Amino acid sequence: MNKKDSITLTRIGSIAFTTVGDAHCGVAPAGTKQQADYEVRIKCKPLLDRRHYLIEQLDIDEYMQGILVVEQSCEKLVIDTAYDLLELCEARNKRMKIIWLQVMIKAAPGKAWMTFRVHP
Repeated sequence: MNKKDSITLTRIGSIAFTTVGDAHCGVAPAGTKQQADYEVRIKCKPLLDRRHYLIEQLDIDEYMQGILVVEQSCEKLVIDTAYDLLELCEARNKRMKIIWLQVMIKAAPGKAWMTFRVHP
């Protein structure tokens, strides 16, 4: 493989969380459910685990589905989520060399995405 080779994993899905406070992600009133779509992209070196995966993609969805209550803005939510997923990936595949990890969240009604990319 070439030193510049890379592979990009993309995982998309939907989540629903209860909103708390007056500065939460989305337009749902506090104390109600907010629907949101997400997209996680991870660009890394093609260093696979013992099963020949980068990471089990279901772990990413499981983390996202675990977001049950949100009291922070969409901006803060994507930043926190990106750093948490970075830790998760590094713990699951010790060989993984991440170039960048990006989280996008679009709260319903879906007029805008919030995107954050971390470069470890």
